[in-house]
Amino acid sequence: MQLSIRKNLVVTIMSEQKGVSVADKDIDDFESMNLQPGTRLQFFTHRNHKPVHYVSTVIGLEQNTYLLLKQPRDQGVLLTFIDGEKLTVRVFSGTAICSFDTTVIKTLTHPLYCLCVAFPRSIRSKQLRRDMRIKVALDAMLHVAGKEEKVRLSNLSATGCLAHADKPLGTVDEAVSITFSLPFGDGDDGHAINARATIRNITEQQKDDANSAAIGLEFEGVGGTESLIIRNHVYEMLLDGRQNIV
Repeated sequence: MQLSIRKNLVVTIMSEQKGVSVADKDIDDFESMNLQPGTRLQFFTHRNHKPVHYVSTVIGLEQNTYLLLKQPRDQGVLLTFIDGEKLTVRVFSGTAICSFDTTVIKTLTHPLYCLCVAFPRSIRSKQLRRDMRIKVALDAMLHVAGKEEKVRLSNLSATGCLAHADKPLGTVDEAVSITFSLPFGDGDDGHAINARATIRNITEQQKDDANSAAIGLEFEGVGGTESLIIRNHVYEMLLDGRQNIV
C-alpha cells in the first residue's frame, strides 16, 4: 500500500513539476536535520506583511528533488496554496533550530492531502540554549533519602526541571533521582523517564498555612533514549508556540 501511494505521488509530481529544478547542496547539512516521516515542523507563509506560521508533518522526500509535507488546517479547514508560493520551513534538530526557504511545487489531493515543496538549496542553523525551559504540568516521584515522595513538575529542559512538593525535601547538592512520564510518538501512552539528579536550589513557600517547596534539579544521569525523548518533548512544545517557554 505504501509503495503504491509513493509511486502515485512520484508520477503526479514528475508529470506536473514542469521545469522546476533543484540545485545540488551539501547532503551533510540536510541530513543533520534528520527529517524523517512523522517529524513535526513549522512553516511560514509570506502572503502578508507579517509571516504566518503553521505546524506540519513530514510525509516523505526524494533526495535533491522534493519534500512532501502534510497539508495544514486552520480551524479544521484545509489551507490552500498556489504553485510557486514561497514558504520558510523551520525544524528543531538536536540542540539547533534549522530553517530554509522553499517553494510549493504542487498541492496534492490524492492519495493524500499534502504539499510537494522544492528540496532546500541552503540551510540556516542557530544553536539553542541547552537550558531552554518549557512549561509543563507533570506528576513525578522524587527519590530522596531512601523515600519516594510525590512531586509535580512545572518546567522542564534537556538539563533539568523544577519540582514542587508539599514540604521541603532534601538538601542543596544532595544526589537524588526522579521518575516521570513523557509522550513519545502519536498515540503513545507515555515513556517512563528515570533520571539521576542533583538538588541545586530549594525555595520554601507558604501555601494554605503549610510549608511547601520548589526544588530545582539538574539532571546528572539520563540514558540516551530518555535524553532523546526529553529533548523531543521540549522541541515539540516549542513548535506549539512561544507561550510554552518559561
